[in-house]
Amino acid sequence: SLAKKAIDYVSQYCQDEIKIGFVGEGEPTYEFELLKQIVSYAKKKVKKVHIGPFSTNGVFSEKVADWLIKNVDNLQISCDGPAYIQDKYRPLESGKGSSIFVEKTIKYLIKEKKDFRVRATITDDTFGNEKQIINYFFDLGVKRLLFGTLENIGASRKMVLTSDFQQNKSLNQKKFAQEYFCLL
Repeated sequence: SLAKKAIDYVSQYCQDEIKIGFVGEGEPTYEFELLKQIVSYAKKKVKKVHIGPFSTNGVFSEKVADWLIKNVDNLQISCDGPAYIQDKYRPLESGKGSSIFVEKTIKYLIKEKKDFRVRATITDDTFGNEKQIINYFFDLGVKRLLFGTLENIGASRKMVLTSDFQQNKSLNQKKFAQEYFCLL
């Protein structure tokens, strides 16, 4: 596979330590068995394997969560806030809301004392709701929260093209930063 070839190549040049990141389009836990195989292969090739960044939607079983807790050093859950936001912008393939599953995962990670961060995407529609979003995550027990603007990749690209879900140029980095600093 491509992952094995990449690990073979990089392992020739590393000092018995490798870092593997899983980011980008798609959900890495969707192919959980393949994910485990890739990490297992890397651990056979190199003494110390660091996994991360690892960005996930947080919709998975406790079995997957336990593996992530044990193996991933730098874990990021993508969640945009309370159910009324999360379910609108990050629905399941069936169209139903994902918030109940992501919240369960976040609570489980906290209970298991896993260090992780949440990345909340701010859009034109949610801009100005940062205090509510921060309070929501604070009430859940989240210690690290990152706000970011919409990236035109993956599922968001389809949503932008097919609905009223859009990121205006008006929500630029400067305006976003000004709003954030007003919260502090």
